[in-house]
Amino acid sequence: MERKRAWYRTKTFEDWDELERELEGLYLDRGGAGEPNRWIFRGVPNVSYGLLNSLERELSSNPYWATKPAEAERFVIGQYKKSAHHYVSDLPRETPEIEWLALMQHHGAPTRLLDWTRSPYVALFFALRGAHSSRDNSAVWVLNIKYCTWVACEAFRKALRLKRSPSPQDLFDLSQRKVLPVVFPIEPSRANARLAIQQGVLLYPGDVSKSFDENLSGGVGMDDMRRFEIVRDLIQIGMHRLHMMNINHATLFPGIDGFSASMKDLLWAHEHIPERDVAV
Repeated sequence: MERKRAWYRTKTFEDWDELERELEGLYLDRGGAGEPNRWIFRGVPNVSYGLLNSLERELSSNPYWATKPAEAERFVIGQYKKSAHHYVSDLPRETPEIEWLALMQHHGAPTRLLDWTRSPYVALFFALRGAHSSRDNSAVWVLNIKYCTWVACEAFRKALRLKRSPSPQDLFDLSQRKVLPVVFPIEPSRANARLAIQQGVLLYPGDVSKSFDENLSGGVGMDDMRRFEIVRDLIQIGMHRLHMMNINHATLFPGIDGFSASMKDLLWAHEHIPERDVAV
């Protein structure tokens, strides 16, 4: 069942095998020899969540900062730089700021960044974890990152009257010169372990005064943005399949915190627990 809605396509899946086939087909869509897959994925446990970065969520009900997101972002970054040395010894250089944003995102500080992944199965894990506590369907968002990046490059070329389209690696620096409602990936020179393990991609919206949706929807259309809804009946089989692939909290979040959280995953993959390990 497929229908058009808003500026992206929505498709609802009631069969796990069909969902896997569709996601794997997108993962293998390279768009050229030697190129990475052009599609990236983001899983959410509730389809109503949409695409909100942590800064948007924090400011949405904040009476002081709600109408001043740029000032709020500068304030948080400044405070973080001032005090982070008390908690982390290996800090980024003063510039580029992209390193600080990646560090803040990794440790849970509010930023304009939004986490995506090149792995559809990692996205499925984030879509299903916690979905059992919701009454709504979960979802995997799918974005053509190659086209999205091209849109950003062209927007900066025209706005700054550049002779040629800039390299994707130059987009962050250009975004500091000109505020534009576009979205593009950023790559910190020092990727943390979690980002590497999860095949993570960090997306940066160029205009923090607008929502992530508004930054994205202006240049990306139906053919390049999709939302796959997953009905609740697939939660059990999905967790079962992911556990067979060894995709759980312990493998995606290295350390004792991830291992501890993986005990929740075991409760939803009980088919794999030997009888001798089950208390009677």
